[in-house]
Amino acid sequence: MLILPIKREWFEMIASGDKKEEYRELKPYYHTRIKNTFGFDYKNKQVEIVFRNGYKHNSPSVRCLCELEVGEGKKEWGAKPKKRYYILKILKIIEIKNWDNPNPPKVKEAMAVAALPATAPITPIENFQEEITKAINKQFAIGIDIGEGISRSGQSRKNTMMFGG
Repeated sequence: MLILPIKREWFEMIASGDKKEEYRELKPYYHTRIKNTFGFDYKNKQVEIVFRNGYKHNSPSVRCLCELEVGEGKKEWGAKPKKRYYILKILKIIEIKNWDNPNPPKVKEAMAVAALPATAPITPIENFQEEITKAINKQFAIGIDIGEGISRSGQSRKNTMMFGG
C-alpha cells in the first residue's frame, strides 16, 4: 500500500471530506512509487492509499480509495497554475487514524484540543509513600507499576518506577 506524507492543512481537508484530490509532481521519485502501486495500466483502477500527516507510525493518517489521473490541479487544493501533476482522485475515505480533533472549530480562540484521557496509575502514588520510605531506609528496591505505554516499535509495555536499591 502506498503511504504518502502530507501537510496538516491538506490532511485535515481530506479527512473532513473537503478536498477530493491530492497532487504529486511528475518526477521520477513519484513515477516509480505510483507505477508500483497502480501498474502501467492505471486507467479506472482503484487503489487504497494512506495519506499521513508526519512520518511516525502513529501520526494522523487517512486511508482512501483513489484513482489516478495526470493533469492540472486546483489552486485551492495546493496545485500551481498551468503545472501538470499526478492527481490522486479521492473516491472514498475508508479509515481515519490518530486524528484527535475531527471537527475543529473555525474560531481559533474557541479551539479546544481534543486529547486522549490520561492513563491513571494502577495504584495511587500517595499509597506508596510508606513503602518508598521503607525501601530507601532499608536500601532495597521496589518497583511500582505506573501504567502501560507503547514502545517505539508499537509494542505495549509496562512502565515501572524504581525506588531504593
